[in-house]
Parts: sequence; C-alpha cells; structure tokens
Amino acid sequence: EAQAWGRPEDEQASRGEGGAAAAAAAGAATAAEAQAWGRPSPSPSHSHHHAEAGGDGDGRAADRVVVLASSSSTKTVTTTTKRTTMSIRASTTRTPTTTEISIRTRTDTSTLTTTTTSTELDLSEGATLFCFSVMQALTYELDLFRTGLARGVGIFACDDWSVFSDLEVWLTPGPPVMINATVLKTNIMAKNGIKEHILNSQIFMEAWDVILKEGRYLKQKWVVKIDPDAVFLPKRLGLTLKKLSPKGDEQLYLINCKLSFGFYGALEVFSSLAIQTYGKQKVICMNELPYKEIGEDLYMKQCLDLLGVQQRTDLTILADEYCGAKAGECHSQEVAAFHPYKNTYTYFNCLEQAHDGAVPADVVPADA
Repeated sequence: EAQAWGRPEDEQASRGEGGAAAAAAAGAATAAEAQAWGRPSPSPSHSHHHAEAGGDGDGRAADRVVVLASSSSTKTVTTTTKRTTMSIRASTTRTPTTTEISIRTRTDTSTLTTTTTSTELDLSEGATLFCFSVMQALTYELDLFRTGLARGVGIFACDDWSVFSDLEVWLTPGPPVMINATVLKTNIMAKNGIKEHILNSQIFMEAWDVILKEGRYLKQKWVVKIDPDAVFLPKRLGLTLKKLSPKGDEQLYLINCKLSFGFYGALEVFSSLAIQTYGKQKVICMNELPYKEIGEDLYMKQCLDLLGVQQRTDLTILADEYCGAKAGECHSQEVAAFHPYKNTYTYFNCLEQAHDGAVPADVVPADA
C-alpha cells in the first residue's frame, strides 16, 4: 500500500502503528460493505485482499440485471453492471492517526442485439415458367394466339414465352410494337403415322434447337410446351410445380395422362435442368431412337428416360378428352390445361368456366 501511494517502504515500516490501524479500518470497512451486498463477511485474515467491495479479487461484477426483449426476429439483451470500488488511505502524519475511506460506484450498461432471420419458402407465388407453342398460321390457331395475347391469357401469362409458326405472321400489330411469331425452317404439316396419329418429332426438334440456342429458358425454373388448342392457366401450374419441387433444382418431367404411355403432348412440363440435359446429350437420342417414326411427345419421353431424367406423376394438371376427361367441362379449380378447344368461342368459354368454377348452361361441345 505504501508503494501504491508513492512512499518509500522503509517509511511505512517505521510507521507500523499507522499501518496496523489502516489495516484494521480496511477490514472493518470491507466487512460492512460485504454485509451490504448480502455476502458473508470475509475472514479477518483475508480482508486486506478484497480491494473491490463489489466483487471478488478477480473483479467479477457484484450485481447483474438482465432485461430480455424478444420477438420472432430480434432479441435485445441489456446488461447493467454495478461495480463499487473502495480505496483506503491511512495517514499517520496527522495526530491522531486519520484513515480516509473513499467509495466509488460505477454503473456500466451494455446492449447486445441479435437479429435472427428465418427464411421460409413462399408457396403463394408459383414457380417461374418459360412456355412455347408451335402453330399453323393458316388455321384457327392464329386467331387463338392473337386473342390470347390481346387479353394476356394462356401462354402469354407465363414469365417468358415463344410462339413458333410455319409462316411469318404477326401476333399483335402494336402499339407499342409489332410482335411476330418465330418462323421454323421446316414443313409444319406432319404426316400421319402408324404408332401415333401424327409424326411431328422433327418439327419440334427444330423448335427445341431454337430454344436451346437462345437460352432464355434458363432464366425460368420450368419449361412448358403447350398445344395451341389447350386452354392454359399458367398460374395454377406454377403453384403446383412450386409444391412439387420448391427450389426447382431437379431434373424432372411430369407424367400427365393415365392412358397410353402417360405423357400427352397437349401439356408437356419439364424442369429447365432437364431441358439443359437434353440440349447437351440430344445426339444420343437421335442416334438410338426412331424419332422419324414417332410423335414428339413419345420421343421426348423416351429421350429423357434414356438420359436418366427423373419423372413424376401428376394427373391433375391436364384434363384432356384423349385421357378420359369429359369434353366441355372446365370448372375444375386444380386443372392447369383443358384440351382440346379449337375455336375462339369454345376456348374462351372454357377459360371463363375455369376462372369462375361454374358450369354455364350454354357450354358448346369441344368439337364445335
């Protein structure tokens, strides 16, 4: 203590009486302070080691108050530490001996805020879709696409889309701009086949080549090929796909029909990763599959199976007369595509049914 106060040790030794008095006073003060803090009084033989009345010799806090304020995302912890320090100074230069005791109290407050972010998949927004169709320009199909684009429905409600045609035709003259169909450099009039009613694999292989070259499909999670005469509700399909594969990071295609080979061409659904695999290895399919003798839907199924792409089954996404659905009924709230509807009246009547969930009395047969 003498050294701490800047006095020679021999001077303190010569004043032993004053030092003893200081030690005694220190012990008494420490005992009183300990009692005030609710701790047992230190033993007399160790009282001079307790320099901080608020804690033990290692300086730990004597009192701690913790306040918690929490929510689902943020937790704030406020810690208040009260530290009391006692300094003792004994003076023997005055008579009688005087002992000065100084008690200082310091309050430290620190705040720790922890924010926890919980990320959950939002199933209220559907998966993103790149959609495309191939049409014959000199048929009813052009009227369906022009009306659909004007109303922003069907394929034109997808996140991105392409319409392929055998002729250069406009889908909208504008304003603001004219939009034309993409012309395929092949004869779109497919031949009738023995195994299938139409041999159109080569037509769609060219469409796939354009899609792969442009690469726009990679910006969306799923790729959808839709027939022109299929009443299509992209939002419904997107919600179904989000539940089926929340992240959309799998190589998949969907079985959609309970008849025949199970993959009907009115609505073909692929993950973008599956189409990317097809693009990289399509030459394997061309070398091993008889694509000139089969339709494009069977060819794509056999090709993806050959390349190891996985399949899932969802028979609710397509209501097709060729798969057992009743023609003219479009009131289901689950189905994403109804087929076939080959004129603007039956097409948009079906679309209205699908949105309303009701069956109007004047439903026109699908083949009208």
